[in-house]
Amino acid sequence: MTSFAPVIANPRRELRQIKADFADEHRTKIVDAEGEILTEELIDQEDMVVTRTHLGCIKRTPADEYEAQGRGAKGRAIVNVLDLQEGEQVVAMLPFTEFRADTCVFFATQSGTVKKTELSQFENVRQSGIKAITIEEGDRLIKAELTTKAHDVLLTSAKGFAVRFTEDRVRPMGRTAAGVRGISLRGDDRLVGMSTFMRDDAAATLITVCERGYGKRTTLADYPTKNRGGKGVITIKTTARNGQVCAVRIVTDDDHLILISDRGKLIRLRVGEIKVQGRATQGVRLMRVDDGEHVAAIERLAEPDEESGIAEGAPIEAIDDGDTVPNDSMEDDLEDAGEDEAEGEADDDSEA
Repeated sequence: MTSFAPVIANPRRELRQIKADFADEHRTKIVDAEGEILTEELIDQEDMVVTRTHLGCIKRTPADEYEAQGRGAKGRAIVNVLDLQEGEQVVAMLPFTEFRADTCVFFATQSGTVKKTELSQFENVRQSGIKAITIEEGDRLIKAELTTKAHDVLLTSAKGFAVRFTEDRVRPMGRTAAGVRGISLRGDDRLVGMSTFMRDDAAATLITVCERGYGKRTTLADYPTKNRGGKGVITIKTTARNGQVCAVRIVTDDDHLILISDRGKLIRLRVGEIKVQGRATQGVRLMRVDDGEHVAAIERLAEPDEESGIAEGAPIEAIDDGDTVPNDSMEDDLEDAGEDEAEGEADDDSEA
């Protein structure tokens, strides 16, 4: 061979064709700057589904693989992900994409204490965690939500009383603060639910479920907006038939609910089939429970259109017609705006 030109020409021609077919812009940029490269900057941004079970397992799945993975996938014990203390449990997971200046974390405890802390206070969290709220001896955290000034807060007690107030009734506090009074509980009553919702959401309703499987839906407009710290108005009659309130959720007609008993029984309900009733009523049967069995928890189904493998039920109307009682005759001693205001101001002085 007298010349290498034909041999070299073919690879060149092939490389030019590859460049024409597959080349794209350079992603690496060379800039005249210096600084530190954080590990977080090297992680691709993608939507993830984080699932937490009541038994303390957690798993992360890319959103585009969620349907393909199916129900049989296993997770990791949450103690292998978080440095939890003995007896400590995860109460809430709050998804967000950025630390917005107008967003706060709103807490509620079983004793009726509430607290609000700016989301930016949690920007630098150690692997072992940082203190979010001071919990008094014998108390426990029951709920945490992300809120803005456009939200209202509704607290519900085990004996069927509820207080609604605007989110800005609680001023932002530091992470180590204990909080202020959200609801004045009667006797041995306790807080079992905190619901936060956009103030102008006309489609949302509150569903209240009792231990014996009875419950009802009520429009949010039926709950008067008061100051925090009040004793509340009746949200459901906690009779011997109903038992005490075990859970509440904000729902719409399109939602599906899962009810779970303390004996492992599950049932699925269409929210739209549950009649909207007034506050001071006993409601209808949502789930049949055996003697000694109680409803332990309720959850909204993330994908109502998907098959869950859970038996579907329907609400059953109350047997008697005497469930409803006049609200006015029951609430004369429930709201004292002057007392509420005084209690709220007193709490502000002792929050730390």
